[in-house]
Amino acid sequence: MLYGICMNNDERMLHLGRIHALSDGIFAFSLTLMVLSFDIPHLAPSEVNDKLAGAIWAQLPNFQSFIISFFVIGTFWFSHHQKFQYIKRYNKTFIWLNLIFLMFIAFLPFPTDLVGEYDTSFFAILFYSLSLALTGIAFIIMWVYATYKNRLTDSDFDSSLMWRGIATTAVIPAIFILSAVLSIIDVKLAKITWLLVFTAPFISKLISPKEVIDN
Repeated sequence: MLYGICMNNDERMLHLGRIHALSDGIFAFSLTLMVLSFDIPHLAPSEVNDKLAGAIWAQLPNFQSFIISFFVIGTFWFSHHQKFQYIKRYNKTFIWLNLIFLMFIAFLPFPTDLVGEYDTSFFAILFYSLSLALTGIAFIIMWVYATYKNRLTDSDFDSSLMWRGIATTAVIPAIFILSAVLSIIDVKLAKITWLLVFTAPFISKLISPKEVIDN
């Protein structure tokens, strides 16, 4: 049964606003937490000039995973914001699906830190890739549940928007599923595919017209 079935539109939007506010908070926390993967080098004063640059350079893998994850989480946040414009109601299942998606978002700093620390490890790269892929899949499940047969949208919601929303959201998990498969063959090749995430917004625009949700 839908929550708030006896509420007016303003009350429903107020409660949806709380769901959105929690989501924004989790996104912000996750984005901020990832910076903790960096270590401030502790050097003697006499070593700073000679070793500081090298100590920072040694953390290059952490910078790489940080940038990729920050961009991916930021993309998910933008897509989450865009898609919530179409969701007009909520129920228990939707709340839990959103929480599961947010659980994956909150978890991402861990695989990001892991792959930054062990950037040549097959398992670390596989774990990182699967974590990001599952995050995207959880998002797609939430979107399909909310929009299928206009379950939580307005009655005039075009079903084609649901499919286009799936297609645009699937770009990032598809990239990381590819990366997970390639990690079995060559970890360096798997990491190269991560660069494709920067093309995701452009691919989404090709998939979906301007007036439709883009990722």
